[in-house]
Amino acid sequence: MLSASVANQAFLRAGFARDRARVRQPWGSAVAARAAGPWGQQAFAFASLNAPAAESPPPPASGASGSGGSSSSQGGDKKSSEGVSGMRVAWIVLQGVFIWSPALMFWAVMVSGTPIVDFRTDEELQDDEHEAQRMERFFDISSVSATDEYVDEWDLKEKALSVIFEKLLKSSRFIAALQSDSGNHQDADVEASFVFPPENFAGASEVNYLAGTPGYQSWTPRLTIAHANGSIALVSTTFEFVEGGKDRPAKWSCTSLRADLVMRSTGEPTCEPICDLRGPIPHGVQYMRI
Repeated sequence: MLSASVANQAFLRAGFARDRARVRQPWGSAVAARAAGPWGQQAFAFASLNAPAAESPPPPASGASGSGGSSSSQGGDKKSSEGVSGMRVAWIVLQGVFIWSPALMFWAVMVSGTPIVDFRTDEELQDDEHEAQRMERFFDISSVSATDEYVDEWDLKEKALSVIFEKLLKSSRFIAALQSDSGNHQDADVEASFVFPPENFAGASEVNYLAGTPGYQSWTPRLTIAHANGSIALVSTTFEFVEGGKDRPAKWSCTSLRADLVMRSTGEPTCEPICDLRGPIPHGVQYMRI
């Protein structure tokens, strides 16, 4: 009996050593533990407890390789940040060129009233300048230097002249004189034209200044009104400036209105007076009937 037990113990020790060797191998350790039965499982647990810990991978060298990895990562972050900054700068520049610059140019033109880019030719510029000088002579504002006074006086005179023109068109006597040969006394189809004074023409304001009466301001525009049937009337007017008061604004009042039929519809020249009105300021001939 004793020899059998000793033999069994020796056999068990040999199997235990063999199983322990299998546990140390990296492959098939779990399979070997299961194949060995309960003694093998105990041996696997015992070997797991006594087995040395798995070796961790070596740390990176602290020399050139570590500094190179950190510098490469930093370089990549720096390049990405520089790329984002460049895109932002490009976006801001594009907005300034295509959005803000045109908007600033538009408002600058609106405020100043003068175009920044003029595509007219030299001949067209000369024609426009000549036309502007003719209008200045007609409205007698060539001697006005200040821009605000220039615009205000032009506006006041244009409004005063339009009032007289409407007064003539509403006059049945004036329209009948233009339509006397045609027999059509319905709606008037007329066209008004300015009679431009010559270049060396001394306007009424200059004449008054040379006469020593600068406080008296007058304006003497002339118009031709042509009817569709061919008849033409010459309208001569005189305006005087009326200073503004508490209950009325400053204005130009027509103090003299004369209209003559100078040509009939047949083309025959004539000089037939149509009306000749005169009135003092401040109202002049505004409320007089033609």
